[in-house]
Amino acid sequence: MNVRELHNRTSEILRRAKDGKLVFITQRGKPIAVLRGLTEEELEDFLLSYHPRFRKAVEKAVKEAKAGKTVPLEKALQEDLAGPSH
Repeated sequence: MNVRELHNRTSEILRRAKDGKLVFITQRGKPIAVLRGLTEEELEDFLLSYHPRFRKAVEKAVKEAKAGKTVPLEKALQEDLAGPSH
């Protein structure tokens, strides 16, 4: 699907994406974007996954896990249930 087709057939293309199909958009034969449907339930996860602070926190957690700095689930849950410590 090129940019011209996207412009000329927007409604049809949006319907295809809404129906679960991935629509690859190209410009001069090179991919520049992917259009896909998004449900209301997916919106929060999508926005959160692209939030800079969230991404940074995930990257930090992955580095810590690779370095062996992990906490057993039981302990993490206990700390979470206890609330913030002062």
